[in-house]
Amino acid sequence: MKIKKDHCSFSLGIDIGGTNIKMGIVKGNKIIKKKILKTEKDLPNKEFGKYLINAIRDFIKGYKIEKIGIGIAGYVDYQQGVLKFSPNLPQLKNFFLKNFINENLKIKTFVLNDADAAAIGEYFYHRKYRNLITLTLGTGVGSGIIINNKLIYNSEFGHTILIPNGFLCSCGKRGCVESYLGSSGILRFAENLYKRKIKGLTPKIIFKKAKAGDKIALAIIKKYGFYLGIALSNLANIFNPEIIILNGGLSNMGNLLLKFTKPVLKENTFYQPKVHISNLKTNAGIIGALNFDSFGGGG
Repeated sequence: MKIKKDHCSFSLGIDIGGTNIKMGIVKGNKIIKKKILKTEKDLPNKEFGKYLINAIRDFIKGYKIEKIGIGIAGYVDYQQGVLKFSPNLPQLKNFFLKNFINENLKIKTFVLNDADAAAIGEYFYHRKYRNLITLTLGTGVGSGIIINNKLIYNSEFGHTILIPNGFLCSCGKRGCVESYLGSSGILRFAENLYKRKIKGLTPKIIFKKAKAGDKIALAIIKKYGFYLGIALSNLANIFNPEIIILNGGLSNMGNLLLKFTKPVLKENTFYQPKVHISNLKTNAGIIGALNFDSFGGGG
């Protein structure tokens, strides 16, 4: 029997990152419709809000949406639904996103950090881990940490120092995890190893070259994997998680990346957690944002 969209209740999950906005219409925990659009990160609060509202209205046309969950890159006052600041969305400051959505769409809305949303999504997907960490490797590096079934809100592992006085990070500090493991970091490795800047080079192209046997591309991923192994060992030694799940575009390097990462993790920890590439991929943040209220969040 065909479902009549107007007579059913659906939810809308949104994952706002530094590069893309991912939207998914969800029934139960199944995404039935999805869209990816560009993040207009040069827009200030009001203009960005209008851009988002127009995109939502167009996307949900014909669906009865009962609630909206939004994960967004940056430090979020989740009780008020306010994005305080975001290194990867620098024009957005003290953005009352929850109120803006409520006022314009009259739909119950939750707002939280995007990496926290991904962690909740993975938690509900696996359902067997009390201690779980997600690391989202994309434009930036987001961390979602759940210990004893409780979320540590707004953890910013991506802005802890990996290399003192190292690469300049988007937050203004030097040597952050994000400056090495975000997309700008792998491109810096490429520039150093190719000994020149290659126009149009992306992490996806580097991975494709590596799979084709390009020795320099393989060396780039090996170097990236080394720093990722060091970062994961720091997380493992502090939190002792059962599993660390890698998400985001750079995690698409998959088993090739893990080949270089796991030995470094083993060398620098007494106990090695499982390290997996996410099965949910980009859906983790969408599912997690919608489960925020049942996880105890949402104000």
